Amino acid sequence: MRFIVSILVLGLAGALAYQYFSSEETSRGAAKPAVTVSSYVAEKRSFSDRVEALGTLRGNESVTLSANASDTISTIHFSEGQRVKAGQLLVTLQMKEEQAQLAGARAELADQQREVKRLEGLVKTMAAAQTELDQRRTALLKAKHRIEELEARIADRRVIAPFAGVLGLRLVSPGALLNPGTPITTLDDIDTLKLDFSVPAALLGSLKAGLTLRARTAAYDRDFNGKITVVDSRVNAVDRSIRARAEFDNSEGLLKPGMLMTIELLRNPRRALLVPEAALLTRDQQHSVWIIAEDNTLQRRIIEIGSRQPGWVEVLSGLNEGENLVRANFPRLREGISVAAPNPSAPNVAAPATTTNSNGAQ
Repeated sequence: MRFIVSILVLGLAGALAYQYFSSEETSRGAAKPAVTVSSYVAEKRSFSDRVEALGTLRGNESVTLSANASDTISTIHFSEGQRVKAGQLLVTLQMKEEQAQLAGARAELADQQREVKRLEGLVKTMAAAQTELDQRRTALLKAKHRIEELEARIADRRVIAPFAGVLGLRLVSPGALLNPGTPITTLDDIDTLKLDFSVPAALLGSLKAGLTLRARTAAYDRDFNGKITVVDSRVNAVDRSIRARAEFDNSEGLLKPGMLMTIELLRNPRRALLVPEAALLTRDQQHSVWIIAEDNTLQRRIIEIGSRQPGWVEVLSGLNEGENLVRANFPRLREGISVAAPNPSAPNVAAPATTTNSNGAQ
């Protein structure tokens, strides 16, 4: 009986083993389905290196207005945010005492002028001494100087716009006592704005007056175009940087002094072979991409890269224009497998320029 049971167990085990190995062989012989991937056709596109730096906008002319004399404010002649002309009166201080003194000084000058004229006639007829005439002429000169002094004191009690521009916030009130240097308001010529920035001195050869640059600010979702007007005459010996100044047309009035701007200085324009950054494989400082061969199998290709930035990599060698490659590095990919890449095409948007920060790192 035991012999029969043993025979049955062995037979059942053999049947199961046969079924397992038969299924394994069938699985190995069957063709695996192709892995679907998104692809990109490598092509050359317009490309420029971009030097990036930070700078703060300043008015073409900027000043904090204050009085030159100590006195109380008589009249304020401006409104906040007002656009004013050069020489326009903005603030008047009390000046009644000075005006009264000026009136007296002018009367004194008229008297001295009449007396000098009278004595000149008498001296000609020898009816008056020359010394008396000389004394009157000295008194006349002092009267003129007194008037000039009083006119200057009165002028110091008037605050005028030194140039055309836009006024800022009013910081004083009528009747307030002003001392020299007390801020009244700010005045900025903002039709044209200046931006000073620094870049590594190694880029000095790329900087020159008239070079176009772009700038961005967090306040607006757009670029602003400007031009370099001057490059500093010396390099900073501490950090080996060079300063430059650019000007931006602000006829739209969107930009304000004090805004932080990120400038992009385009240099070395060229046609470059670009690939998506996601397609790049990096291992042990070696870069490669998955190439889709004509038979739709994968081949790993070693490439040499140049400039790069988030989203794009410049290929210097190892890849030809028109070759099809996988856009993203999927873990399932390996050498020789079949892939399906429907509708491979290059993106329609222009690739951005590569970024070099203000410290020269890429």
